[in-house]
Amino acid sequence: MAHGSALVSQGPLHMTIAVSKEGIPSPRLAQEGAKKAMELLRTLADLLSVIKRRSDTIKRVQGLPSIVQRMIHATQQMEDPSLTPLAAVAGAVSDEVANFLEARDGSRIIVNNGGDIALRLRPDETIKVGARSASEVAMICGLLGVVVSAIATSGLAIKLPLAIEDLSLGILPIALFIAGLSSMLLGIGVPTPAAYMLVAVGAVPSLLKMGVPLLPAHLFCFVFAVCSHITPPVAIGALVASKIAGADYWKTSWEAVKAAFAKYLLPFFFIYAPVILLRPDAGFVPSLLQIVAILVVIFSLQIAVSNYCFTHLRLDETIGFIIASVLSLAAVFTKGELLFLIGLALFVASTARQFVIRRRLKIQTGGAPFRAFTD
Repeated sequence: MAHGSALVSQGPLHMTIAVSKEGIPSPRLAQEGAKKAMELLRTLADLLSVIKRRSDTIKRVQGLPSIVQRMIHATQQMEDPSLTPLAAVAGAVSDEVANFLEARDGSRIIVNNGGDIALRLRPDETIKVGARSASEVAMICGLLGVVVSAIATSGLAIKLPLAIEDLSLGILPIALFIAGLSSMLLGIGVPTPAAYMLVAVGAVPSLLKMGVPLLPAHLFCFVFAVCSHITPPVAIGALVASKIAGADYWKTSWEAVKAAFAKYLLPFFFIYAPVILLRPDAGFVPSLLQIVAILVVIFSLQIAVSNYCFTHLRLDETIGFIIASVLSLAAVFTKGELLFLIGLALFVASTARQFVIRRRLKIQTGGAPFRAFTD
């Protein structure tokens, strides 16, 4: 590995070692630390019959290797009679390797053995850890919990799904829109299993009453509940990602929406094109056309939203891809073959035009097709 690091992966050991010497990363010391880790692993394997015993039954530790003594002492301090020295193996190996490297004049030593981290720093050295970012994310998640509690306490998250049938006037597309919105409200700030349980109790029964089959109804509400993780203004997944990357939350959220734009159409495909659930409601040819139309919709919309295919799109090209996606989407819902053929032809023509432009730019720029956009 780069920057004076080494990776050790053998059996239960998965360790990364980073070490410097006089402020300069030292691959040699890192490799010596890796060899030491393997030596410790062999030592523990030879004494497996000892370290598998309960710590409170091991009375004599003199003569045992230092790492085994460390493991026994650590588990005995816990005062839990069920523990064996193996409970402390990861931390003990990390400490032994760190001490080994420190004795060889290593500095800024970081030994990470599956999350058990040993650090050795000189007085003038510092290291930044992720506690601050994690605490900020935890605090924001706590505030989101207040929002979730407010929704639950007011009854909005339950009353709205139960009123779907009345609000939609029995019109399925309107009912699906309200159910999707309700599912996203129910999925705000909660884990995926909890989101599914909420929508299964609240929104799904209303769709079943309107004649939607069982599996598509459940998947429709479930996917929309999961969509809340990347949908502003909450978008807890984008929130965590932006904090880790040090990026702007709103920009990250909108980029997540663009990258997963097809996710908002997928639930409707469950209802109107059950062939994607391997439950075709028509013959082979119509089902095949639906699958191709769905692919055209996804590719066209993703290209249009990203404003890029083989090269950056011009305005007329973006409009072409949008029209192709709209026509294909209409073909999915209406099973119209003519709409599908027109949409497919427009998609193929727009893609071919992009390919030709890319080849032309590649020739003009001497093999660097993107130089015209980066210079």
